[in-house]
Amino acid sequence: MRTSQFKALLEGLLSLSPRQLDDLRAAADKLHQRANAMSAFDTAVEGAGCPHCNSFKFTKNGFSRGLQRYRCNACSRTFNAATNTPLSRLRSKEQFYQQGECLMKGLTVRAAAQEMGVAVSTAFRRRHRFLEAVVGHQPKGVAGIFEADETYFREAQKGSRHLTRKARKRGGKAIKDKGSKRELVPVLVGRLRGQPHVADQALTAMTIVEATDALRGVVGTETLMCIDGSAALRGAAKSLGAAFHSVAVRTARA
Repeated sequence: MRTSQFKALLEGLLSLSPRQLDDLRAAADKLHQRANAMSAFDTAVEGAGCPHCNSFKFTKNGFSRGLQRYRCNACSRTFNAATNTPLSRLRSKEQFYQQGECLMKGLTVRAAAQEMGVAVSTAFRRRHRFLEAVVGHQPKGVAGIFEADETYFREAQKGSRHLTRKARKRGGKAIKDKGSKRELVPVLVGRLRGQPHVADQALTAMTIVEATDALRGVVGTETLMCIDGSAALRGAAKSLGAAFHSVAVRTARA
């Protein structure tokens, strides 16, 4: 837009009604969100190479669906900032900031769909794309105090035609049937104190072998593990050569 046109637009704002100003603000917020999202894509390409051959010799090659496309001089293949990423082949990529905010708020799939104005199936697909991408960003070789503990979640068998437990309604306590599979699934969670680095992994059983495999590459000789009285975590720390300190946890009785 030319400068003269922009000035005429600003002068026309004085004649807008309060309702029109609200509509204009909502439209401007959407455009601002889209501009920030697209600029983040361009910034990501500057610090990375070609996703096909890792070459940093590439040139701009037009636009596609609002994203700048590039052509690699080494392999002659084209790409954009979303190629080989969780956002690949997803439409409305300008909403990925809003999707991240929905995950941070802990919104359900239906609440996130209403927040973004999309179908529930779209919000579900985006949610799982984001959650799958987090797995590859686990911390490696942490140094310092690493707090580790385990928690348990009930196994979800939604949609299964052959339940390994008795049917139950949503909520309530977990059911443990004799001779059946345990309903509780252990999840190992570790966090580096003072840093926003979290490592987590679902296990089939809380054993020394599985805990060691889950923490392999995360903790090492420069890590001090702060744990409770879990024998599995103590054994994992010894197997990985990490120092550990057990903290006695007492449960207060009413």
